Amino acid sequence: MRPLFIRRARQLVTLAGGSAAPLVKEKMSNLGIIENGSVWIENGVIVAVGPDDELTRQFADRLAEAEVIDAKGKTVTPGLIDPHTHLVYAGSREHEWTMRLHGATYMEIMNAGGGIHATTKATREASEEALYDESKRRLDQFLLHGVTTVEAKSGYGLSLSTKSSSLTSPSVSMTPTRSMLSQRFLAPTPFRPNGSTTRTGTSA
Repeated sequence: MRPLFIRRARQLVTLAGGSAAPLVKEKMSNLGIIENGSVWIENGVIVAVGPDDELTRQFADRLAEAEVIDAKGKTVTPGLIDPHTHLVYAGSREHEWTMRLHGATYMEIMNAGGGIHATTKATREASEEALYDESKRRLDQFLLHGVTTVEAKSGYGLSLSTKSSSLTSPSVSMTPTRSMLSQRFLAPTPFRPNGSTTRTGTSA
């Protein structure tokens, strides 16, 4: 495999110093930015980061064999993480946004057939193939925007069996980009279709 040399980024964000423990307070503003920065990668592993002139000298005898990406004028960051997603579902509730803009409450929307139960119904009625296609499309969009890791909740089952299956179904387990997934069981929602707040399951 050829080395990968990402060169001349306007800003290379390293987040240096945040590996041992999360940065807090004023330290969060220190992103470890290298101006005109470059990255040298071997076999999928970052070997070196630094100013472009330094890495050019360091790997001068190997530049000809490397695949070069010119990142001039761009920002290079570590892969982004989305720690809360509901990846596997069907249907759309975009029209509910208009209802909210006109003053409808969530309970009013749910009692009109919308809300989480609309998504639950659509998800239960969707085929595995449809759920797979939609889940893959969403993951592809994540990658396109620089998100390399997502936490996928079970979300829309409203029962133990359907929530569990949303984590083990082919729509998740057979997704080509499954390596970017962290799966999490989400205990059944406390809301029932009739608006009751009686819990339908135990917390996880």
